[in-house]
Amino acid sequence: MKHFGTLFLVLLFLSPSFGSKVILLSHEKNEYTASYQYIDILEDKEQSLNIETVTSSECHKKFVQNNKQLPRNTQTTSAYWVRYRVRNVSDSSTQWLHEFFDSSIENLRLYFPDGNGGYKEIVAGNTLSFSKKTMQHKNFVFVLPPFYGKEITYYARIESKHMNFMLSAIRNLERFSFYSFNEYYLLGIFYGLILSMAIYNLFLFITTRDKTYLWYVLYITSNALYCMSLDGTGFHYLWSNYPEVNGYSAAITLFVMVMWVLLYTESFLSLRSLAPTFSKILRFIILFRILIFIAEFSLVPNLKNTILFDAAPMVFMYIAVILALQKGYKPAWYFAVGITFLLGGFVVSNLTVNSIFGFSLPYNIFTVYSFNFGTVIQMMFLSFALADRVRKMKAEKEQAQVEIIAKLRENEELKDNLNRELEQKVAERTAEVISQKEEMEMQNKKIADLYKEVTDSIETSKVIQQSILPSENVMKMFMPQFFILYRPKDIVSGDFYWFHVKNNKIYVAAVDCTGHGVAGAFMSLIGYNLLNQIMKEKPNDNAAEILTQLNKEVIKSLHQDEVGALSREGMDIALCVLDMTKKTIQYAGANNPLYHIRENQITVYKADRNSIGIQRGGKTATFMNQELSFQKGDSIYLFSDGYADQLGGKNGTEKFMYPRFRELIVNSSQLGMEEQRNLLNETIENWMGGQEQLDDMLVLGFRF
Repeated sequence: MKHFGTLFLVLLFLSPSFGSKVILLSHEKNEYTASYQYIDILEDKEQSLNIETVTSSECHKKFVQNNKQLPRNTQTTSAYWVRYRVRNVSDSSTQWLHEFFDSSIENLRLYFPDGNGGYKEIVAGNTLSFSKKTMQHKNFVFVLPPFYGKEITYYARIESKHMNFMLSAIRNLERFSFYSFNEYYLLGIFYGLILSMAIYNLFLFITTRDKTYLWYVLYITSNALYCMSLDGTGFHYLWSNYPEVNGYSAAITLFVMVMWVLLYTESFLSLRSLAPTFSKILRFIILFRILIFIAEFSLVPNLKNTILFDAAPMVFMYIAVILALQKGYKPAWYFAVGITFLLGGFVVSNLTVNSIFGFSLPYNIFTVYSFNFGTVIQMMFLSFALADRVRKMKAEKEQAQVEIIAKLRENEELKDNLNRELEQKVAERTAEVISQKEEMEMQNKKIADLYKEVTDSIETSKVIQQSILPSENVMKMFMPQFFILYRPKDIVSGDFYWFHVKNNKIYVAAVDCTGHGVAGAFMSLIGYNLLNQIMKEKPNDNAAEILTQLNKEVIKSLHQDEVGALSREGMDIALCVLDMTKKTIQYAGANNPLYHIRENQITVYKADRNSIGIQRGGKTATFMNQELSFQKGDSIYLFSDGYADQLGGKNGTEKFMYPRFRELIVNSSQLGMEEQRNLLNETIENWMGGQEQLDDMLVLGFRF
């Protein structure tokens, strides 16, 4: 639903035939916001208009120029048509995307000119399964048709049973990839933090049997699910094939979150002992909210849009804090500060996407993600509160122990001093041994939980790493026939593939970074970002010069040229620059060759025997270009060394080797791309025969 990053306005042109200004796409900017006077809106109260009617001369004058920062479908029983006028004066190779930020739109249709006087319809909305999206992203993203040097007018039709905002933006592919990666990366950190806190407190509940920790785990888990319902990641990763969940997920998770936080409040503040009457009132509020929840989904559905039913119970939490403080319960201070930030973020977030009494807040990163920010700050203060509570309980326990000891001393004065001292020493030594045993068991449990936490964090890193890899949908736009065999040895991989389009040329690379697992994944991130940086800051269509520049940047980034440098990490790479007009390929490689197959005959283009990164003896690596032509039916293959170096066979000690790999490539080259990928995967599985995979594997093939 939300986007991450700064939204830019654009220089626009006014036309007398329309109310809105023209959005001018140029190479000077990579992002434009479609808001304010840049769009026209038509309300279809009967939901009866179609694209032919809307584009007629009679309907043109019925469109009203928008004057709001965040236009909304204020009448949820109506359909809304939005008109966009866009002129493209950017580079002809630049691909532009149109993104709608509100991922909760139920029915969304875009109509682009088809070049024959009609319009092509694209259907989207969160009532469709996630796989039917034009791009696999949490928001709705559409690829604009090529219209270099032209001005086009296209339309969007928005219909929802609840209020949405119709803010959208037009970005080029490079900008979209950059912002999307960063947004998913930060969301991954946010949800990873919540997951870590949930696991840690679940461990505390298991060891202490204190329900306070259980309520806290359930609260922050439902909090995370609520956030995922709002930002669209829940639909992306959890219920992709069940779009009907989208209509209820936010209301259900918010209700559950409020229930758990009220139970947590009662338990943490010890209200049953400090304020028993108010504890009963809080239980009544929970019961009343459950009844309201049932009514929302049966008798009065419109109640789902009333946030006061969820905000009001949280006010009672402040009353509970005041009562606890009056009883001298000091940890309540931390609790009060944390709840304040959470409630503040909740109110700001809702005032951003909803209008209350005609008032709403501006749309920016702080207002959109205010609930996330409030959640993180609240978790920090609640952690302080829990620590202070544990400290207080420990002090009370120690005080109780002191009092018990005093009583025992009074009774023991009647006994013989020698026997009493002997019994006391035996008891102390026994308690010490038991305490040491329990401490060892607790440490072992912590180690096991920490191992699981690290594994879960790496799983999250896998999702982040996969999200930065080039989209197969985008690659198919330029290379319809291709396949990718991608088999990491561990959860994350040191191999990656890179794809870039600039100036009518296609850049494709298969990269094998030093190591695998987490270390290899870090190198893959460095390599991927450096390649993008090179094409952005120093664009070049010379493959060898790109490798030379990449080599310099890797050495510089890892400080390998400094005296005493310890880093010797690097990468092997096969890079192609495809000129689709001249039907030529420019290839340069660092240890990774290229296979060219034409009519079942293979030609091997050997790579330079240098890796990217510092060389032994401090020598500077050099790379040479090799140029080849291609024709229809030719196939090109790029790969890392993981496939050929895999052990297996009859004895499990034989490498697959490159001759066998080349024979497999040639024999399968006439199959379809997907069939080739499946054959390669089945062959290596049979070859391993249950053996451990030794290295990351990457094979990339495409056919002209």
